[in-house]
Amino acid sequence: GRAIRLRGGRSGDWPHRRVHAKVARKIVSAIGRVDYCRVRIVDGAVEPIALSGASILSSTTRADGFVIVLKAYDLEGDRKKQVKDQLDAVRGEFLLADIDVMQKRIEKLRAEVKKPLPTVEESKKELAVLERLIEAVLAGNTAAFAGLSAEDEKKLRGFQFFSRKPAVAIVNIGESDLADPPKPAPEAIPVCAKLEMELMGMEE
Repeated sequence: GRAIRLRGGRSGDWPHRRVHAKVARKIVSAIGRVDYCRVRIVDGAVEPIALSGASILSSTTRADGFVIVLKAYDLEGDRKKQVKDQLDAVRGEFLLADIDVMQKRIEKLRAEVKKPLPTVEESKKELAVLERLIEAVLAGNTAAFAGLSAEDEKKLRGFQFFSRKPAVAIVNIGESDLADPPKPAPEAIPVCAKLEMELMGMEE
């Protein structure tokens, strides 16, 4: 997470490519919980795939990016820190999942390169890339995902690393936070869901 990156002398920012696009349909998040919505880009629009649920693994892998809904209302103490902790927790889960995938693949490749297989040279190259990548990530350098060369990208094209996918943070705030919302990052988007629901009811 952010603490690990800062300890390693790295920037606390996450090195994701940013894409600005309209949401194709509404994203509905239950009140009182932190959600992340898996999304993909379809014809230039953001298409939600699924929220947290039974299909969490398959939809997360298929997603082009994520919309993370954070709770910022009814909090006591340092609300900005609490909201940021929520965001870091989700991103930390993504990073741990990526590390687990890399570790399992590295174990398999280390066994393969000891065998006289016709693909042994390719396996050695892939192993070298993964070992460099996981070493950098474990040292707190998550920017290593974005720093892969075109050749390295080819060797890892079969992987869907969650940490490489863009994420948008939506902060669900209370009405008292409208003037100064506790945003965990400058690009986070504050939304008062309660107020919007009341306004929608008035329109009906």
